[in-house]
Amino acid sequence: MNISDKARLSFQITKIFLLQRNTPLFATMILTDRCNLSCRHCVFHNNIEADEPKYTFEQVLFDMKKLYKRGVRILCLFGGEIALWETKEHTIREIVAQAKK
Repeated sequence: MNISDKARLSFQITKIFLLQRNTPLFATMILTDRCNLSCRHCVFHNNIEADEPKYTFEQVLFDMKKLYKRGVRILCLFGGEIALWETKEHTIREIVAQAKK
């Protein structure tokens, strides 16, 4: 995170507290249920429908833009094993690159 990123985030936090706005700063997205482990305690372990990604690339971009417009500046990507998210044309690296923009 460079200086300008830190400044923008600080400004956003200050705006939320000073103006007492109900603006979300943090959000999470669950992109996939796929996982390559077999942990007994995990809810993803027995999920038969986990082969398909929960989100398409376009849906992820649309939701990220929508969250950004609402004020979200910190986004966490979750899933069964997030590194396994992929479609025929896109990988998780492209999602992360778009999120950084």
